[in-house]
Amino acid sequence: MSCVSLPDRSRQLLIGALPGDDEVPTCRRCARAGRECVRPTQYRFRNSHADSLPFPKCQVWLDLPQRVDFVDETPALEDEYAGPTTRLRRQSTRLLIPPHESDLECTPAENFDKWVRSQSAAENPPRTPMTPGIAVDSPWPVRTEQDARLIAHFVEKVAHYFDFCDPNRHFALVVPQRARRNSTLAYAVLALSARHLSRTENFDPLVADYHYQKCCEQLIPALADNAAVTNDCLLAATVILRFLEEIDVPITGEDQENHLVGTQAIVRAQGQQYDQVKMPSDLRESAKWAAFRQDLYMALTKHRPMQLNRIIQPFVDMDEGDWANRAVLLCGDALQFAFRELPNRIDAYQLLKHVNEDWRRERPPSFDPIFSEMSVTRSFPIINFLADWHVMGHMYNYLAHLLLVVYDPTIPRMGPSCMEANERANEEAKYTVRVMAGIALSNPRSPAAMLVAAMAIAMCGDRFHTPSEQSALFHILEETEQTHGWPTDLAQRRLRKAWQCDLGLKSA
Repeated sequence: MSCVSLPDRSRQLLIGALPGDDEVPTCRRCARAGRECVRPTQYRFRNSHADSLPFPKCQVWLDLPQRVDFVDETPALEDEYAGPTTRLRRQSTRLLIPPHESDLECTPAENFDKWVRSQSAAENPPRTPMTPGIAVDSPWPVRTEQDARLIAHFVEKVAHYFDFCDPNRHFALVVPQRARRNSTLAYAVLALSARHLSRTENFDPLVADYHYQKCCEQLIPALADNAAVTNDCLLAATVILRFLEEIDVPITGEDQENHLVGTQAIVRAQGQQYDQVKMPSDLRESAKWAAFRQDLYMALTKHRPMQLNRIIQPFVDMDEGDWANRAVLLCGDALQFAFRELPNRIDAYQLLKHVNEDWRRERPPSFDPIFSEMSVTRSFPIINFLADWHVMGHMYNYLAHLLLVVYDPTIPRMGPSCMEANERANEEAKYTVRVMAGIALSNPRSPAAMLVAAMAIAMCGDRFHTPSEQSALFHILEETEQTHGWPTDLAQRRLRKAWQCDLGLKSA
């Protein structure tokens, strides 16, 4: 009989069992290592080919997606993975999750989770706390040093992509606290943090897959409950998984928009029940704004109207965060104008143009740049701001302006003034992209600015014909993917194709 640890099971199916002994309940090898002894399953995959199996010639075969998950949840296989010693303990073992979920029996994946905890306990035994009154055990969803790293990475890096219009930083400060008591939200945080690390650093991508699967196992049944409409944690978890879905595009090959649809359904349902929820929580409002921006990004990418336009409640006693959010909301209005057929289109255009100019004129003085400099020796200006919401308020205001420039219905379709009007619009669009690129590069502490700048470059980068500017814009797209994990490969390939006559590049 051989003994292997759970993470090695997939490799065991390929290379065979590792040497061990028949000592029970723990083999000598595991006893020396101080780890849980788990006996291997007797299941093996049989090597065969479809041609050797008795399928009729008329057999219909289905096309498979790029990724296929095989799941066997039968008790027999679960017992094989659990092993005799774990089966005995399973009756008393429970995860640290809310009471209504703690009655679930342990699954093979949870056995893997226990293996991780046992390994961490063997390598890092608990130490007596330095401060009296602080218990070693805590309700935090942190079971290993790796989990602690993921929580810290979410707070320090990932939360910026949600909180850039929120001076109170609900995703950085409130979401982790809520995750202490909500395992669905905790798994969402761990999954996104792990995926972001795998996209930007040398981090195992399977860690994100594991936490993502655990989150979905709890999230999908919970969303079938009518109470999910008023559950802030489920909305926040869905928004977090949507961001993971966005940066997963290079892995999956396309954006399935599964969690975007789920987020939209929750937000719309909450809007319908707004009378019953007189005072929506700050976390819920923050999550709704994040959902709105995610819908805006996908609508701009797919050149289609938004689904969540104007689902946000009216502004009252606007603070600086509200001013930034108002710029986002006006950008959504500009996008709706661009991709939806409207009567009196010229009147709607003039109104949108005026309200965006009003935002720049009426915003608080704190939104002024603390330093700005235009230089002919640089491709982009230097424009520094004090806070994230100042940066992103201007970025979304400029993005709205760019949409109105590109989709200006007042440009003549023909005649002597047509070419002149198009040339003015082209120069205005290029100027706006340069300013947005300059803001993004000048404020590296606001990483979301790079994402919005990449959206502008993808939309109007083909208008640039100077090799130096093309190279500088292309560098922003590359940095956005390498440093921030945001997928820009499609935009890079399209611009290379558009610029190949200028740079001599071969399209990918």
